[in-house]
Amino acid sequence: MIDALFTQEVQLGIDIATSATIIGAMLSWFIESRRQAKKSRERGISDQARASSLSKVQSILYEFENSFSDLIASAQTFERPIDNRSGDRLGEYLRHHPEFIDVSSERLGNFYQEVDRFYESIQKRRYSLLPVLDSLHSGDKFMYDLKQDIQQVGELYNKLNSGWSQLLREFHAVYKEYYPIVLADENHNKSQEEMVGLLLEREDYIRAMLSILLDKSYWTWVESFVPKEMEEAYKTMLETNERDAAALNRAAVNFTGHLLKDPYRLFAQILRRTSVEVQTARIECKDILIKLSALTHKLLSNQEVNLDDLIKKYETEDYLGKERFIH
Repeated sequence: MIDALFTQEVQLGIDIATSATIIGAMLSWFIESRRQAKKSRERGISDQARASSLSKVQSILYEFENSFSDLIASAQTFERPIDNRSGDRLGEYLRHHPEFIDVSSERLGNFYQEVDRFYESIQKRRYSLLPVLDSLHSGDKFMYDLKQDIQQVGELYNKLNSGWSQLLREFHAVYKEYYPIVLADENHNKSQEEMVGLLLEREDYIRAMLSILLDKSYWTWVESFVPKEMEEAYKTMLETNERDAAALNRAAVNFTGHLLKDPYRLFAQILRRTSVEVQTARIECKDILIKLSALTHKLLSNQEVNLDDLIKKYETEDYLGKERFIH
C-alpha cells in the first residue's frame, strides 16, 4: 500500500514536471510568436509607408520632369542660335538679321514663364514632400538642401528679371527708340560726333541711357564705356549715388557712340551673357530633379544608403550629369 502510494506520488511528480516543461515551452513559443507577429506587422506598416512614400515621390518627380522638359525646350530655343555663333559671327548675323533681336526677346520671355511654372509647382508640392523627408534618417539635411535649391531657383528667377536679361530689355528699348534716328534721311550726312550730340540733347534719351549706366548690376558691361583712369571714381559713384560729372559724361559719350556705330556688337555681348544666365537657371532646376531621383533610389532600396552619397553619384556624368547633360 505504502509502496503503491509512493509510486503514485512519484508518477504524479513526474507528470507535473513534464506538464511544466510543456507549458513552459508553449509559453516561450507563444511569446516568440507574438514578438514575430509584432515585427511582421511593424515591417508591414514600414513597407506600406515606404511604398506610399515612394509612390508620392515618383508622382511628384513625374510632374516635375514634365515641367522641366518644357523648360529645357524653351531654354534651348533661346540658347542654341546664340551659342552656335561664336566670335564675331553673332554680331554679323544680327547686322543682317536685326529681327533676331525681337525673336530672342520673345523666346527669353517664354523661358521666364517656364521657370515660373516650374518654381510654382515645386512650391505647391513641397507640402507633400515634407512628411516623406521628415520620416527619413538624415531627412533634415536633405530637406534643408532641397529648400535651399528651391530658394535658389526663386532667386535665379528674380535675377533673370534684373541682370543681363533686364539689360537686354532696356538696351533693346533704347535701340528701337533711338537708332532709327541714325537712319533718318535728314541725318545721313551728319558725322558720328554730330549724331552723338543730337541724342545727348534729348532728355528722354538721357533718362533711358542713365537707367542703364547707373545700374550697379550692369557694371561688368558698363565698365567697357568707362576710361580706365575713371573706373574707381565711377564705381564710387554707383555705390554712393553721388554724381561724378566727368566720369558719367565720358561713359555717356562712349555708350552713345557705340550705340550709333555698332549696336549689333553690343547686342551680341548682352545676348551671350544672357544665355549663360539661362543655362545657370536650367542647371539649378535640374539639381532639384537629381535630388528627387536620389530620394527615389533610397526609398526603393531596403538597405541603408547615404542620401548625400547618392546625390553626388547621380550628379556625375556616369548618371545624370548635372552640368554636362542638358536633360
